[in-house]
Amino acid sequence: MRRNGLTVEHLGRLFSLGSDEIDLVAKFVPGNSKNLRTRSVTLLKGIAAYLSTGASRITNEQIKEACLHYDAYDSPNHAKYLKGMAAELSGTKSGGFVLTARGLTAGTELIKEILGIKTDA
Repeated sequence: MRRNGLTVEHLGRLFSLGSDEIDLVAKFVPGNSKNLRTRSVTLLKGIAAYLSTGASRITNEQIKEACLHYDAYDSPNHAKYLKGMAAELSGTKSGGFVLTARGLTAGTELIKEILGIKTDA
Protein backbone atom coordinates (compact mmCIF):
# COMPACT_ATOMS: atom_id res chain seq x y z
CA MET A 1 0.00 0.00 0.00
CA ARG A 2 2.74 2.42 0.97
CA ARG A 3 4.74 1.75 -2.21
CA ASN A 4 1.66 2.54 -4.32
CA GLY A 5 0.53 5.56 -2.31
CA LEU A 6 -2.71 3.91 -1.19
CA THR A 7 -4.28 4.30 2.23
CA VAL A 8 -6.92 2.35 4.14
CA GLU A 9 -9.33 5.19 3.33
CA HIS A 10 -8.61 4.78 -0.39
CA LEU A 11 -9.16 1.03 -0.34
CA GLY A 12 -12.25 1.40 1.84
CA ARG A 13 -14.01 3.12 -1.06
CA LEU A 14 -13.71 -0.01 -3.19
CA PHE A 15 -13.45 -2.94 -0.78
CA SER A 16 -15.24 -4.10 2.38
CA LEU A 17 -12.44 -3.72 4.88
CA GLY A 18 -12.70 -4.72 8.52
CA SER A 19 -14.51 -8.00 7.98
CA ASP A 20 -13.20 -11.55 7.82
CA GLU A 21 -13.41 -11.61 4.05
CA ILE A 22 -12.55 -8.52 2.03
CA ASP A 23 -14.78 -8.14 -1.01
CA LEU A 24 -15.40 -5.72 -3.85
CA VAL A 25 -18.04 -3.11 -2.95
CA ALA A 26 -17.27 -0.36 -5.47
CA LYS A 27 -20.26 1.60 -6.78
CA PHE A 28 -19.07 1.04 -10.36
CA VAL A 29 -16.26 -0.52 -12.35
CA PRO A 30 -14.75 1.19 -15.38
CA GLY A 31 -15.27 -0.02 -18.91
CA ASN A 32 -17.54 0.99 -21.76
CA SER A 33 -18.06 -2.62 -22.88
CA LYS A 34 -18.81 -5.89 -21.11
CA ASN A 35 -15.34 -7.12 -22.05
CA LEU A 36 -13.63 -4.15 -20.36
CA ARG A 37 -15.94 -4.33 -17.32
CA THR A 38 -15.22 -8.07 -17.02
CA ARG A 39 -11.51 -7.23 -16.96
CA SER A 40 -12.06 -4.57 -14.29
CA VAL A 41 -14.20 -6.89 -12.15
CA THR A 42 -11.69 -9.73 -12.43
CA LEU A 43 -8.72 -7.55 -11.50
CA LEU A 44 -10.56 -5.97 -8.57
CA LYS A 45 -11.86 -9.33 -7.28
CA GLY A 46 -8.29 -10.67 -7.46
CA ILE A 47 -7.00 -7.67 -5.50
CA ALA A 48 -9.77 -8.16 -2.90
CA ALA A 49 -8.73 -11.81 -2.50
CA TYR A 50 -5.09 -10.75 -2.20
CA LEU A 51 -5.93 -8.20 0.51
CA SER A 52 -8.04 -10.79 2.33
CA THR A 53 -5.81 -13.87 2.19
CA GLY A 54 -2.46 -12.87 0.73
CA ALA A 55 -3.25 -14.82 -2.45
CA SER A 56 -5.10 -13.43 -5.46
CA ARG A 57 -7.02 -16.70 -5.96
CA ILE A 58 -10.60 -16.32 -7.25
CA THR A 59 -13.12 -18.79 -8.61
CA ASN A 60 -15.01 -18.54 -11.85
CA GLU A 61 -18.23 -18.35 -9.81
CA GLN A 62 -16.94 -15.32 -7.87
CA ILE A 63 -16.04 -13.59 -11.12
CA LYS A 64 -19.39 -14.46 -12.71
CA GLU A 65 -21.37 -13.26 -9.67
CA ALA A 66 -19.52 -9.93 -9.61
CA CYS A 67 -19.86 -9.55 -13.38
CA LEU A 68 -23.62 -10.00 -13.06
CA HIS A 69 -23.73 -7.33 -10.35
CA TYR A 70 -21.71 -4.82 -12.42
CA ASP A 71 -23.50 -5.55 -15.74
CA ALA A 72 -20.36 -7.11 -17.17
CA TYR A 73 -21.51 -10.69 -17.72
CA ASP A 74 -21.88 -11.78 -21.33
CA SER A 75 -22.68 -15.50 -21.28
CA PRO A 76 -21.55 -16.38 -24.83
CA ASN A 77 -18.27 -14.47 -24.47
CA HIS A 78 -17.36 -14.73 -20.77
CA ALA A 79 -14.75 -17.48 -21.22
CA LYS A 80 -13.26 -15.64 -24.21
CA TYR A 81 -12.94 -12.45 -22.15
CA LEU A 82 -11.08 -14.32 -19.39
CA LYS A 83 -8.81 -16.07 -21.91
CA GLY A 84 -8.00 -12.65 -23.34
CA MET A 85 -6.50 -11.74 -19.96
CA ALA A 86 -3.80 -14.44 -20.21
CA ALA A 87 -1.00 -12.01 -19.33
CA GLU A 88 -2.86 -10.88 -16.20
CA LEU A 89 -4.69 -14.04 -15.17
CA SER A 90 -3.69 -17.68 -14.99
CA GLY A 91 -5.76 -20.74 -14.22
CA THR A 92 -8.89 -22.48 -15.41
CA LYS A 93 -12.63 -22.30 -14.95
CA SER A 94 -12.67 -25.53 -12.95
CA GLY A 95 -9.50 -24.93 -10.92
CA GLY A 96 -9.87 -21.23 -10.29
CA PHE A 97 -7.79 -18.26 -11.31
CA VAL A 98 -4.88 -16.29 -9.87
CA LEU A 99 -3.67 -12.85 -10.89
CA THR A 100 -0.17 -12.88 -12.32
CA ALA A 101 2.39 -10.25 -11.31
CA ARG A 102 1.23 -8.25 -14.32
CA GLY A 103 -2.37 -8.68 -13.16
CA LEU A 104 -1.57 -7.40 -9.67
CA THR A 105 0.12 -4.36 -11.21
CA ALA A 106 -2.81 -3.78 -13.57
CA GLY A 107 -5.22 -4.10 -10.63
CA THR A 108 -3.26 -1.54 -8.63
CA GLU A 109 -3.26 0.87 -11.58
CA LEU A 110 -7.00 0.33 -12.00
CA ILE A 111 -7.59 1.20 -8.35
CA LYS A 112 -5.57 4.39 -8.76
CA GLU A 113 -7.55 5.24 -11.91
CA ILE A 114 -10.89 4.75 -10.16
CA LEU A 115 -9.78 6.84 -7.19
CA GLY A 116 -8.23 9.55 -9.38
CA ILE A 117 -4.74 9.09 -7.94
CA LYS A 118 -2.01 10.30 -10.29
CA THR A 119 0.57 7.69 -11.20
CA ASP A 120 4.22 8.32 -11.90
CA ALA A 121 4.74 7.92 -15.62
